[in-house]
Amino acid sequence: MGPRSPRSPLEVARDEILGLVEARPDITLAEIVDHLHETIGLRTSTSSVDRFLARNAITFKKRQRTPANRNAPM
Repeated sequence: MGPRSPRSPLEVARDEILGLVEARPDITLAEIVDHLHETIGLRTSTSSVDRFLARNAITFKKRQRTPANRNAPM
């Protein structure tokens, strides 16, 4: 038996994806998908990228666009 191929097609772009996320922490999943298609011709979906990032223990939390209300009850 020969070596197994990567489980996800995104594994071939692992360094590209992780480098992109490190360089641009505010990047969206859609922007990652577009980048992969434009740079290496890899067509994928936002859900596939999301699962890839989760497997690699990378999560995103978007910052609030407006300041929190100081008068709001906690």
